[in-house]
Amino acid sequence: MKKYVFLLTLTVVMLFAFTSCGGNESQTTQQPNPNHTLEFEDNQVEQGAVHSDIGTPHQFDDLGFSFILPSSWEGKYNISRYDFENDYGIVSSVRVHHTATQDELVELDFAGMLFWINRFPSVDGMENEPIGLILAQAEGYTYAINYPQDSEHEYYSVSVAAVQFREMMEYLEPINDNFIVNSFSLLEPAEQSARMNNEGVFRQFDNLGFSIVFPAFWDSKYGAVEFYVEYDGDIEHRVEIYHIATREELYALYGFGYGGNILTFGRAVGEHYTYDNAPIMAGGTIFLAQTGGYTYFVNFPSGVEHNEDPNSEAGAEYLEMVGHWEPSHWDFLINSFQFIDE
Repeated sequence: MKKYVFLLTLTVVMLFAFTSCGGNESQTTQQPNPNHTLEFEDNQVEQGAVHSDIGTPHQFDDLGFSFILPSSWEGKYNISRYDFENDYGIVSSVRVHHTATQDELVELDFAGMLFWINRFPSVDGMENEPIGLILAQAEGYTYAINYPQDSEHEYYSVSVAAVQFREMMEYLEPINDNFIVNSFSLLEPAEQSARMNNEGVFRQFDNLGFSIVFPAFWDSKYGAVEFYVEYDGDIEHRVEIYHIATREELYALYGFGYGGNILTFGRAVGEHYTYDNAPIMAGGTIFLAQTGGYTYFVNFPSGVEHNEDPNSEAGAEYLEMVGHWEPSHWDFLINSFQFIDE
């Protein structure tokens, strides 16, 4: 289609191999506030009372919180992000998985889940809702942690991965006073907004190994779905970025639940890809980097993803977010791309 011709042309000159490191929001030296107290029904948890071996901090600027994972977990976990909508509104979820179990049971959607933290828009009476253990309520949001049920892990209870999984789960006991709960910390509003106000909306993709800063006006307008695909025998991680209002509108009008796609980030195994042989041939592609045995790329949709009715407010907002497909609009992808420090 005409509006994608520029992408196929543009990508010829857009092969970049950035090898610079930096901008790792998950590897900062940010420490939890040692004096902050959270109340959980009849219990009080002193935030910051972490083990002397504090492990690895993970900070999420756009969601406004951080936590620390045990040092003994190093190299055994991965973190995924997922946004979805329910009766409370748009919920942002950070999920920590045990990699060995996830790889062993790749056919199970939630295999290897250690815990997940959801950020909900706060509503009256939320503390009485079954949303998990509430960690904090501030700035119009409620933060809650959840753990898997034992029954979800019977499938691999005798495997080597299960032994490691159970060892890691020891850090999550008891459920209201454990390593993760005690290290959870809200970011100071000024700290959280510094990057977002000056540069846009920071978003880190742990499983892809890089971060991007989206335009500031995208804030609260986009969602992200993380998924895996099998390609040439390798399991590859990808993230779809979509326009929330368009997806909701097209579903309400036509029952189509996958509209509003803006772009898809991916990391493909190998550095041999070219624009004549890209990981995804449909639509347009920009290579962000080819290094370390991987190709990092962005793929754009090949068809119309929005409501073309000129009276559609969602359609107009979608076109604004994609810059009416002007090539220069996507400069922010190149300019803000950064690898996460190892």
